[in-house]
Amino acid sequence: MKQSRMYKLELKCLKLDVEDEAMKWHFRFGHLHFGGLTELVQKEMVRGLPNIKFKKNFCEDCVLGKH
Repeated sequence: MKQSRMYKLELKCLKLDVEDEAMKWHFRFGHLHFGGLTELVQKEMVRGLPNIKFKKNFCEDCVLGKH
């Protein structure tokens, strides 16, 4: 700790290495539920969001977060 009571953090950017396009967008939107992603596509609320079908996939991080 420095005199100014500030901590130095060293952060690294993580690369997302996922093949499934639906899961990639699920992660990008902070684990938004797939129904919400479908609604974003239908209402054209996000520029650049591809028109893909978001079916319910299993996300282990979501399950752990709900515990």
